Amino acid sequence: MTMAKWPGAILTVSLLLCCTGTAGAGESASADGKIRALVADLDDAAFAVRLAASRQLQSVNTEDIAKIAELADSHPSAEVAARLLEILELRYLSEDPDAVHAASEALESLCASDRLLVAEGAKDCLDRNWKTRVNLAAAELESLGSLIQRETARRPAPFGGVRFGGMLPQFQNDELKVFLTEDYTGGSEGLRQFRRMTSLIRPQGMQLGLGVFVIDGHTLAEADIQQLQNELGVGRVVARGRVALGITGRPSPVPAFPGCLLMEVVRNGSAAAAGLHEGDLITGLGDTPLKDFEDLVERLKAFDVGDTVEVTVIRNFTEHMDQWLFRQSRRGDLENMVPEKVSVNLKGWREFINPPVEEPGTPALPDDAEPPGNAEPRNKKVPVE
Repeated sequence: MTMAKWPGAILTVSLLLCCTGTAGAGESASADGKIRALVADLDDAAFAVRLAASRQLQSVNTEDIAKIAELADSHPSAEVAARLLEILELRYLSEDPDAVHAASEALESLCASDRLLVAEGAKDCLDRNWKTRVNLAAAELESLGSLIQRETARRPAPFGGVRFGGMLPQFQNDELKVFLTEDYTGGSEGLRQFRRMTSLIRPQGMQLGLGVFVIDGHTLAEADIQQLQNELGVGRVVARGRVALGITGRPSPVPAFPGCLLMEVVRNGSAAAAGLHEGDLITGLGDTPLKDFEDLVERLKAFDVGDTVEVTVIRNFTEHMDQWLFRQSRRGDLENMVPEKVSVNLKGWREFINPPVEEPGTPALPDDAEPPGNAEPRNKKVPVE
């Protein structure tokens, strides 16, 4: 039996489809009209009317958040525009991940508004709630294959940046680090997410707030890396090999003892597993003397995960330096320090970076983390090499 014998059935189906399409359009128009009416009530002289409208707008469907942003940009009343921005901010800080994403997109689009009041208001909102914006971007970058390290901690600085009974400021580490491995597929979307993280970039130093580590085997084109450096700063986008010791380090503060001074040793890292500690000085890798931290970084690029390397170490170097500087020991005692050989089994970055699983909109940074621009950012215990 063919459909040609059932013209009535074809007509019925066609009518049903038309009715369904008309109903959908009608519902959309109805929702649009309701939002416009509520926005009009925000300009009412009666406080009770304004309050009721504001409460209803705070609970509109996620797909209607973009309409609120559109009306904030186009409404002739500055007061109404400001109230709509407040509503967008409340949705941005809500517990609903979809609403958080929608409000984020809306506020970021309003930052480009030709209307100064709206553009500045949206920017101020994003700046005030910088942790939410950074966490959203971090979650997106994780979904694109990057590794994220968010852990924070405070600790005294070792020598040369320096211990001295706490007289000098604490050493400051990055608050958030992003590792781009062979699994990263960011492209232009990844770059957009990095732009959302610029609230972490601070003028106090080249590595405060945000660090991006491009790991050997990555799939980024050279042009992509250059663009990241242009957006974030050359000093914040650095290359690393496939293996890591799991330390933060710096050049030795004493020219007579060149090498890499361990300022921090990350738990479960290669260095920690080999028994190295904060304050030790690595003076050689294999059979070759080590110049400084950057020399260590470059030479580790020749190794792969699972390789074993022998390092030459002067134990407790910072303690010896403290004693000598405060005249509790003689310089000859420094020269008589005996280096020792230590075998290190090299791990990859992924083995001791365990990014927490975060729902979009859930703060990943601590609630007491200082906002951008404050005098002293928080430290983190994260590997640099």
